[in-house]
Amino acid sequence: MTLPKKTSLGHLEFHEVYVEYDGPRLFSCRSRSGQMYLAEWAGENDNYGDDWLFVPLTPERLGAVRSGGFPVRQAFTNPEEQVYSVSTYYDDGRRDEIQVIDAELITDDMLPASDFSLDLYTATKPPAVDRTELARRSRAENRTRLRIELDQPDMRRTEANTRDVGEILVGLQRLLDNVGLSKEVGPKSHARGPIPPRVSRKMASEVVELSAASFVVEIAATEFDDLFGQSLFADASREILSVLDPQLDRSAIAEHMSQLGPRAAKSFRRFVETLSSANSSVDIAGVGQEFSYTNAELSEERIAFLETILNAISPDEEVESIEGEMTLYAFDSDRFTFGLRDIEGKTYHGTVEEQARAHVQNPTINRQYRATVVAFSSLDDVIGENKISHRLRQLVPLDDGSGDG
Repeated sequence: MTLPKKTSLGHLEFHEVYVEYDGPRLFSCRSRSGQMYLAEWAGENDNYGDDWLFVPLTPERLGAVRSGGFPVRQAFTNPEEQVYSVSTYYDDGRRDEIQVIDAELITDDMLPASDFSLDLYTATKPPAVDRTELARRSRAENRTRLRIELDQPDMRRTEANTRDVGEILVGLQRLLDNVGLSKEVGPKSHARGPIPPRVSRKMASEVVELSAASFVVEIAATEFDDLFGQSLFADASREILSVLDPQLDRSAIAEHMSQLGPRAAKSFRRFVETLSSANSSVDIAGVGQEFSYTNAELSEERIAFLETILNAISPDEEVESIEGEMTLYAFDSDRFTFGLRDIEGKTYHGTVEEQARAHVQNPTINRQYRATVVAFSSLDDVIGENKISHRLRQLVPLDDGSGDG
């Protein structure tokens, strides 16, 4: 197949071929002016040639098509601009022909199936800089930088779930605050109460970069390092990366937690829980003036391992088991969170315990159940006070007693 020549589309060059059968059948191409087109083979014509549909695409639309967010068929039936019908011929002496075609006149036999989509990873952000450049930026700005990369198996664009990213960033900031507090005043001081302003100021950070390689978010310390390249932010960052080192065993992690104290240990546990809920492998890296580039590559298996260890090191205390007839008023099957109301109108909400999740998959909202909810007392790493949280241990429907959960 040769691209159309001497048409109003301009001089074209292949960009990518997506479907090939006796030559390209679905592909993208680019004109010398930079305009991108998606081209679909529409069949053979009666004059010894082929008919094609060409539709101009913006980079955003092409990215959506490549990654599967926008079905191929819809790119032609719902175009950003006009669609062109192009006829090419095997006879080199015959001029290729082109005309605008109304999208509503494109017939089904000219297009792929309605459910056909591509499934290609598509970077929709500039690529992340390498470790050398990250270190250079840290030196140039005289402040520590941290970078988190999420790599979810089904991720096809440089995008990530807002809730996951938000919780990870909030969890990281809380972890920085509490590890910084431990480094500043010792593991036992200020175990209760809010983070002192002098510490929270030193541990403040800013999002400074979003980039590709799955999804990468980069943060930097708000305050700059001192003349010697030192800062509490750098010390806390170094400690966090030391604990997250994939080579550490249980005893080494326990030793770190003992040195940091219960408040920082709780914060570590909660941060790892947010990583676990993202269902993603994670690479966390940091670099500073006197802090060489360090990274911790955490597979989903390693994150689960860390979660188990930290749960054992810093467990919540079970204080009460509540059993009775309750109405389920909320349930999130992705995050395994629940909301229950007893016959007196008192509500309980929290997470489903790990061992119960296989039996609580898709319960029915507003249905009555016999439930077992367990209350736990835990240290709040934000305010340094104990608080009560609830976990669902059992959920059995009243009408059949067999349990869909």
